[in-house]
Amino acid sequence: MQWIGFCLQSLARQKPVILASISHCPPPLQLPAGPLWACTADDEGGYQLPGQAAIQLRQAAQQLLADSSKSRELSIPLNPWAGRDDGRHQLRLYLRPLVATDLPQMMLLDGKLRIGQGCAWQLDTLALRDLEPTGHRLAPQARHSEGLNCSFTQSPAHITLFGAGALAHQIASHLADTPHTVHWEANASERQLDRHPANTLLREPYNDDLSWIPDNSHCLVMSHDHATDFRLAAALAKLPQVRSVGVVGSQRKRQRLLLHLDQTALSAAQRGKIRCPIGGDNTGNLSMAALAVAHEVAQLSMNPPSN
Repeated sequence: MQWIGFCLQSLARQKPVILASISHCPPPLQLPAGPLWACTADDEGGYQLPGQAAIQLRQAAQQLLADSSKSRELSIPLNPWAGRDDGRHQLRLYLRPLVATDLPQMMLLDGKLRIGQGCAWQLDTLALRDLEPTGHRLAPQARHSEGLNCSFTQSPAHITLFGAGALAHQIASHLADTPHTVHWEANASERQLDRHPANTLLREPYNDDLSWIPDNSHCLVMSHDHATDFRLAAALAKLPQVRSVGVVGSQRKRQRLLLHLDQTALSAAQRGKIRCPIGGDNTGNLSMAALAVAHEVAQLSMNPPSN
């Protein structure tokens, strides 16, 4: 979770933080419920909000930082240029100042998230309540909120997307309503989301670091460059927490990938994780390709992990 690391680091340095949480977000933009955005007086982090909304949120947060004893609700028009504002297209955020005395509770929450402990977090008091354990250790995902209570529940499996082309956008849309956590690593400038589903976490690329990938992950590789896809597929296949690696493309791309894998030190089991072309050779029809890929990876993720 991008926001919690940012908050912990800032609070440890005695820097007050403003944390925003969704309380209401109607169409056309659907943002994930729960903690969304965090900032300090001189830094900004978390998810991106569209256009003017980000500016308004930043300004409101700066006002709160001037007096950290207050909390407030903030309503932002999602599209004030679309005509008469009838009040239906308002994004409502709850802004809560965090200070150094909140650090112990934030660290407790961080520890629960790291070990996959489902919990409910009451934003106004930072009170924590454990949810029923599910018997397996998986990184949880913020799934829903009621008022100022945000619940973190277990994700059956994790699906990671690498790339942000037209195909990746359609695949992400198909996976939006699955019970799995979707991790989408791509440059923010290349992602054009109509809505931000609650099960989707956005990540900026950070060098070649893949240590963030959680247990029980299924990966989809679809960058703009074949060489990058081949290198990434081989690196992902080596990770023990990765169960499958799907490479999108054609039969011709598959042959080139196999030649590349011959030059790597992958074991037979690691090579067996790689599926290319995942979803079949549907490169002639974007919609069919996206649906086929999403369906295949969803089917893979429903299979229980081997012990």
